[in-house]
Amino acid sequence: MKEIPVTELMSHAIKLVAPATPLRDVITRMQSKRHSCIIIGSDGIPEGIITERDLVCVMEKMLEAPDIVNQPAAEFMSPQPHTIQ
Repeated sequence: MKEIPVTELMSHAIKLVAPATPLRDVITRMQSKRHSCIIIGSDGIPEGIITERDLVCVMEKMLEAPDIVNQPAAEFMSPQPHTIQ
């Protein structure tokens, strides 16, 4: 089996989204850019990640509280993502 460097599989044009960004804006960006996740952070430092899997949990909560999408993205991110060179 041929070894494939990680760099060939990763997206390079991902920009950090501020933790205070409303979840609605994160979802819109994921949809429009066709990304399966968004990195949350500030000053160039990743603080968390929101994935499609996280949004499934959000959808369940939206059944009881539809305005949840106006809350900050930091409320829904998985914290402390591990990054590699």
